[in-house]
Amino acid sequence: MKFELKIKKSGGVYVTPTVHRIIRHGNHARDAGKWTEAIREYRQALQLDPSLYHIWIQYGHVAHSAGFEDEADAAYMQAAKLRPNTGEPHLHMGHWATKNGKIPKALNAYAIAENYADTRPDSLIAIRHRLPPTLAMSSEEVAETLRKATIRQHYYHNTPEELRTAAAQLEKLKDLFKGRQDQKSDEIVSLIDDIAPQLTDIKPDESKPGSDYRVVFDITDLIMHFRGDHRFPTGIQRVQVEVVIAGLRTYGTGQFDLCCFVPGREKWVQIHIDNFIELAYMSGSIENISEAEWQQARKELLIHLVSSEYYEVPEKTVLVNLGTSWFIYNYFLLVRNYKERGNFYYIPFVHDLIPVITPEYCAGGVVEDYITWVVGVYQHADFFLANSESTAVDLIRTAKKLGRDLNPENVVVVPLDADFRRPLQDEISTSLLHHWNLKEDSFALFVSTIEPRKNHLLAFEGWIELIHRHGKDAVPQLVCMGRKGWLYDRIDERLESSPELKEKITFISRTSDDELALLYRSCMFTVYPSHYEGWGLPITESLCYGKIPVIADNSSLPEAGAGFSLIFESNNLDAFVGCLEKVIFDSDWRKQQEKNISTNFRPRTWAQIADQINTTSINVSKLVKASKEIPRKVELGKYYPVSLYKKPQIWPSLESGEIFRLGFDWLWPETDRCRIGPNGGTLCITDLPVGKSLRMYIQVSGLTEKSCPFSISIDGDVILRSILERHTTRWILLDIPERKTPLLKVFIKGEQTEMWRMHPCGVEQILPYALSVVGFAICDADDEDMRISFLESATAGNLEEISIYREPAA
Repeated sequence: MKFELKIKKSGGVYVTPTVHRIIRHGNHARDAGKWTEAIREYRQALQLDPSLYHIWIQYGHVAHSAGFEDEADAAYMQAAKLRPNTGEPHLHMGHWATKNGKIPKALNAYAIAENYADTRPDSLIAIRHRLPPTLAMSSEEVAETLRKATIRQHYYHNTPEELRTAAAQLEKLKDLFKGRQDQKSDEIVSLIDDIAPQLTDIKPDESKPGSDYRVVFDITDLIMHFRGDHRFPTGIQRVQVEVVIAGLRTYGTGQFDLCCFVPGREKWVQIHIDNFIELAYMSGSIENISEAEWQQARKELLIHLVSSEYYEVPEKTVLVNLGTSWFIYNYFLLVRNYKERGNFYYIPFVHDLIPVITPEYCAGGVVEDYITWVVGVYQHADFFLANSESTAVDLIRTAKKLGRDLNPENVVVVPLDADFRRPLQDEISTSLLHHWNLKEDSFALFVSTIEPRKNHLLAFEGWIELIHRHGKDAVPQLVCMGRKGWLYDRIDERLESSPELKEKITFISRTSDDELALLYRSCMFTVYPSHYEGWGLPITESLCYGKIPVIADNSSLPEAGAGFSLIFESNNLDAFVGCLEKVIFDSDWRKQQEKNISTNFRPRTWAQIADQINTTSINVSKLVKASKEIPRKVELGKYYPVSLYKKPQIWPSLESGEIFRLGFDWLWPETDRCRIGPNGGTLCITDLPVGKSLRMYIQVSGLTEKSCPFSISIDGDVILRSILERHTTRWILLDIPERKTPLLKVFIKGEQTEMWRMHPCGVEQILPYALSVVGFAICDADDEDMRISFLESATAGNLEEISIYREPAA
């Protein structure tokens, strides 16, 4: 369609003449009762301008009149997205559902509409006067409607005031049934009495920590999880969902922002609260949300990541990385760029140090990437959060291995001893167990990704031993719930070698939250023989459902067990089998332990965990001075590769080469260089000797297809112009006279560019670059021996001998 100015007014908004004409035709068709024609016209108008709220509402009306209920509901929901501050679309949905006799759906729609000031009176009238057939509903239908509505409130009500309003609405609903002398009404009243207190157990608004700093939660790891088409959050991703949702319930939307690092764009993009809530709700629900709906939401997320404006980081920010970022090679570059302006704190939440402590259980490449992150995180973090005492100890020990001083007071432990049960979680009927050929109280549950570190092989050997000792029929089924991870072949080979074992193992690759809750409620006990963990979420989850976890005695597992678990010596088969026999065959003991768990295990709420994270983060800005300048010290005569460190070892003198980069136009470092975009990049060195003449050697590499003129500036003054021929790597010599400041910034800019194909986080990007920096060294200009020694190493190709990446001799 040719470009047209929006000059016609339709429904209070300006539209193009073409759209106005189409809407007018649609209205005529609607007034004449020609529903199909009206739908066709409205569809065409919305394709041309999808922002027309009032046309989405009209589209919903005519679709309902034509009998297209699903299409009508979709139109109302689109209208709700366009105007999230009104309940009008939900009210319309409730009216049509009432007209069609779909009372549970109507009640749910009216319950949502009551949350908005503009539709609250109408929705209350509708519940009281339009829905007398509600009393004809079965108690199961009412229960299902109330539970689903309240579960959505768990996600969608963003402020304490809204939650209190929701509780008041339930009380009004209870009035409809109170005093009626029938069992059905009594059951509904009892159900509401159970629901209401769970909505009022929240902090008052005045509990917000006072600070002029803005807490920003980086949830990149979770967004990348969704981006990679993984729907159901597990482990670290699930923690992020729960912490953010609980934070919203406790503090409302005004206390913090959400952001995501977008590889290829190299900056943060804001994740809007409403979008996050929708993704969180949809990712955990398999029964109410279809795969097509999920994929549509995921597509909208991807569009947002590639097309939205960059996040405007507040002037005073505490950035808390709730997930992980070791797979993002330019993450610390972005942190440095914002630290340069001041008033910017970076706090990583460290979930584990598995690649450092037990690298043998990590996939190829993970260890090298993680160690690169570890080297950088101690240089950039102002404070640390750790998920367990074990992780905190590992964090401090690893710092010592790198020769870093990490004050233990700058590490706060936030235990993940959380209540994993959803408020008002739908209790799926145990009949669903038949879908997996399971029976209640006849199986043990092992929840984890299937990979070597989780130690499924020990679990299998334990089950083989049980079968040999007690016979197959006496041994419960072992249900392994989790997707296949790396090196699954070894596990598969073990199963294929033993038909009797294979018969006793059930694999379930994925479940919704409700299905997982069913498995926990129905199992006899759980097992977790992992070699190493940062926390061990399935252990805490098992306790939440009153089930005994049989666990190994390593790392954080006993912490997660909280004194209620059955612990065996790590990787000891006999000890493991002994624990299994105890929990399987001593039913009296097992029941007593389950009673003990139910009575005495007191998990924290996610609201308490979110509050600890939020309060700690705010306090950091009061207690610790933000490091504006990241230390970038150099040892004179040493070679500093400006490249990616890709080795699985650490040692006390290991330094970062990428840390000297500053600016927003550096591409991701490679193992032999780092390319600079067309806007140029800065090498920043701190703590240079003052009052001493220096000589700097910078190794640069040119383009592949053409020569590249370039310039080098110091303190804003161009001190060198030259041309770098194609396919050329050469040294640039800079004489740096005596300086009064220990800070040196060297700006390098090329005048020609080529396109470079890269794959940050597995996403292909084709980006322009001008030239590459390979590395640099700084020598004392007056120390001839130092300069000659360096030049000999450089000309002989022995830079590895003086590189900061060289491991010292044993």
